Amino acid sequence: MKCTGSISRGAGAEKHNTRVCYRDEEHTPENIDFERRAQNVVLVNRSIEEVYHTSFGAALQEYNAKQVAKGHGERQIPDYLAKVREGKKLHDMYEFVVQCGNMDVHPDAEICTAVYKDFLEGFRARYGANFAVKQAIIHMDEAVPHMHLEVVPVAQSKRGLSVQNSMNKAVTQSGHGDYKDMLMGWDEVLTGAMKEHGLTRIIGDKEKQMGGVDIDTYRRTKQAVKTSEDRLECLQQEIEEVQPLAVTFGESARTLWKARSDGDREKGFGVEIESLRERISGLERSNQRAREYKGELDRDIDRLGERVRAAREGCAALRERVTQLVQRARYVPDRVSEYTKEIAARLGKRVMDRLGVDLERARSAAAYYNRTHGVSQRGRGIDR
Repeated sequence: MKCTGSISRGAGAEKHNTRVCYRDEEHTPENIDFERRAQNVVLVNRSIEEVYHTSFGAALQEYNAKQVAKGHGERQIPDYLAKVREGKKLHDMYEFVVQCGNMDVHPDAEICTAVYKDFLEGFRARYGANFAVKQAIIHMDEAVPHMHLEVVPVAQSKRGLSVQNSMNKAVTQSGHGDYKDMLMGWDEVLTGAMKEHGLTRIIGDKEKQMGGVDIDTYRRTKQAVKTSEDRLECLQQEIEEVQPLAVTFGESARTLWKARSDGDREKGFGVEIESLRERISGLERSNQRAREYKGELDRDIDRLGERVRAAREGCAALRERVTQLVQRARYVPDRVSEYTKEIAARLGKRVMDRLGVDLERARSAAAYYNRTHGVSQRGRGIDR
């Protein structure tokens, strides 16, 4: 028989696995058949306290003794399980769901039970030193028989406890490079167990691996089915509503056809069709013109934007130039006075007299500028 096989992470719900929280059918989730609970098979069911005591008890005792010997009794760990649970990086245990087949095709309960027992035996032989089995329970009361496997990582360490909970170290010490590679090793154990019982493992649709899904996934799947059924019902109603219209339309068409018994039926339909075509063409042309006009407006807006930016830059340059000219104009009176003295010294009084008129004009212009621009006359008068 060909069927799928899978090993996936579980949620770690101990009470769900043992079914102790489902005391009657009313309090049992929809994905569980309450009447078949008795068919479930418990292979291993140890308390987590027992697993920690067996796996880490000796190492914890040794660690605490060393701390006392060093004079650091305050560093002792009274409860290693509590310390692991308080940490943010560690999990006190890990759950995995082992499954043969899917909702469409899966072996019967007897074969599944045999496969899971062989898998557990092979798992313990190959990985038992680094993964202590806390719980292994086969569920027969759900869609597909599957097994919940809870394990605690057990690894050797040079720091802290000599034996401690560490998934990364357990993966490495079990002979694998990483977590994904480790799961591939577990898959090999499952494939071998399936083969021992005449099952050929194939790759299947993961969406159909519904045996060990949580109740939320089950409800989502059930809701999706209900939505599809409701949609189908709506479509059927729509078809029923449209059928009378189709009959009415057919009768109307036949009536119209008979009414045009003068031989112009084809011609009349042709005229109507041509009229519709012309209207459609007119609308398309209008739409095209609107698109072209919009494109022109967009281009005009871009050009105006460029001109506005250029004008702003030009205004800024002019404003800077005017400021420079104003600053230079404030020193006109002093410069005129200096030039006049130099010319008078070289050319004599006659030249000075001729420049007097120009000097007076410059003085008047400077005074007017100073009055209109609020420039102080102190220290800037023209030498007489």
